[in-house]
Parts: sequence; C-alpha cells; structure tokens
Amino acid sequence: MPAAPAESASAVQNSATGAPAAEAAGAPLPPPPSMGKQMAQLVIIPAVIAMIAVALFWLFGSLASTSDSMVDQLARIRRNANYTGESLAGAQDPRYRDGLLAAYQLVATIEKLKTDADRKVLSDHLVLILKDNVNPKNTELQYCLLMALGRLAQPGGLEAVLTRADSPHVRVRVAVVGAILDWSARDAQGARAALPVLIGMLDDSHEQVRTPAAAAMSRLARPTDTEVIAPLKEAMGSIGVDPDGRVFQTTVNHAAIALALLNDPQGSAYVADVLLDRKALAALRADMSGKTDATMLANEQDHVIAGTLLYVGRMPDERVWSKVRELADHDPNVSIRKAALQLLAERKAGPEAK
Repeated sequence: MPAAPAESASAVQNSATGAPAAEAAGAPLPPPPSMGKQMAQLVIIPAVIAMIAVALFWLFGSLASTSDSMVDQLARIRRNANYTGESLAGAQDPRYRDGLLAAYQLVATIEKLKTDADRKVLSDHLVLILKDNVNPKNTELQYCLLMALGRLAQPGGLEAVLTRADSPHVRVRVAVVGAILDWSARDAQGARAALPVLIGMLDDSHEQVRTPAAAAMSRLARPTDTEVIAPLKEAMGSIGVDPDGRVFQTTVNHAAIALALLNDPQGSAYVADVLLDRKALAALRADMSGKTDATMLANEQDHVIAGTLLYVGRMPDERVWSKVRELADHDPNVSIRKAALQLLAERKAGPEAK
C-alpha cells in the first residue's frame, strides 16, 4: 500500500519516565570501596578512557581522509565499471565485485560531505562514469550510481538519471524512480522536471516500477498539472499481474492517493470508500505476490489505513474527511483513532497551526 509503511499512525503515542527518589537525610556513610572497585578506579577506568581516546583519534583521522578514500573509490569504480556480474568459469569476475564494492562504499560517504560544492564535485564524477564507463549490462552498478545521484541532488544529476528511464532492465528502472523520490526529498521543485518521465513509467510492465512512480506523483504533481490526470487514472485501473506475478493493487492505491491529492473526484472516492474503509479492505487481496487469494486481516488493514492517513492532510475532498471523522469515532485500533483525531484537530486549527 502507500509508500512509507514504516510511518504508521502509532507514532502519535508518547511515554514519560519518572524522576529517581531523593536520598534520605542523615543516612549512614557507605562502606569503603572494595579492592576490586579501587583497582577499577585506578587501572581499568583510565585504560578504558585511553582506549576511547585512541578510538576517537582513529575516527577523526578516518573522516579527515574521506576525500582520499573518495578518489580511490571513484578510480576503482571507473576502472571496473565495464565488467559485469556474468560468471567466468563458474565464478563471478572479481573486477566486477571490486567496482561494486567501491560504489557501495562511496554511497556510504555521501552523508559525510559538508557542502554542496563537495556534493557537486562527486555528482559530476558519477555522471561522467555513468555516461562513459558503465557497461549497460552492469545493472547493479547502475542501480547504485543512480541512487547516489538522487541522494546528492545536484545540478546535472537529474538529467543523467532520466536517461536511464527506458533501460531494458527493471532493476535500473526501479533505481530511476527511487532516485527521483530521493531527489524530491531534497529538492521537490527541481524534481518536478521528472514528471514527463514518471508519466511514462506509470505504464511500466512491472509493479515495482509503477507503484513508486505513482508515489512520486503524490509528492511532485500539482493541481495545475492536468496532463498527469489521465495517466494516473489509467494506473488506478491497473488489473492483472506483472511478469513477476505481482498484482497491481498497490499501484492502484497510490494512483488513487495521487489523484485525491489533486482533488480528482474519482481518486477521492476510492480513498474514502476503499482505503479508509475496513469492510472494503477486508475484501482486497492481502498477498501482492499473487500466490494466494487470501484477503486482508485486521493488522493488514491497519497498515493500509495508517499509510493513507499520512497523505490525508493535503486532500481537500469532504468525503475523505467524513471518513476520517468515522475513524476517529469508531475505529477499533486506538492508534488509528488518535491519528484521525490529530488530523481533524490540525484541520480545524488551520495551516497557521502547523
């Protein structure tokens, strides 16, 4: 169902801890420390402090050498980018593994970059590697580099990402949509340039491409983007299974949410009458792999409703809000009720209260 399943409505609950009791006045003095405690104070604790100091010295030294490591990683990626994961005499080419390992290590260093200037330099290197060095059959390396460009979100990077949208490899197309989603978290306005590509990906043969494409529409499309309405309605009407045997129900859900956010009556009706309605959800297939016809149990319905509520605050249709009021009053899950009540309170307070 909706993207961000980890963000459930139960997040509204909080807990508190009490303070320790005060010491009694006039209590007898404690006995002197044992020999073991004295040894700990004199020997073990200073040793631990020294070990921590050494560890911190090593850590800061490691961070200081990040740029050198990055140069080495880029060189390894560029040197090995033309090799694929195809087996040689029953074994995977070690050059392919080395290039891929360097790429994953490089992605792990992105969060350490302090300035946009540093991020731009790295992004430019990755764009050139993707353009000039990567073997089109090396799908895993493409996946890694595309996701890195999405996370960096620097000028010139999005164009490089979008050039891979028509890749014959589903893994690469998944990375394109993932990179757009990552980009939108850092630069939503800039990511809107990807809307024409996302429209085409709504009709992808694979569910794992269609669904995040619809989710990206939820973030990027505006009511003035009338060209997205018809493709989203087609995606909402997706039926059958993809080549991997996965049904398109999650695509339908996300397309409906995107339409509801655009104040489309058809999408709003589906959100109100299906995604926020337990009886309707109970009739839907629970297994998106298509292996069984089992329908949703209560906990699976919770997941769908909580995920949908994450988007409801931006939906204007009164039918949706009527269903939110029903959830606040009668839903059996206390977390769902609390999330619905919070949405209603925020709507009543108005935008200025957020």
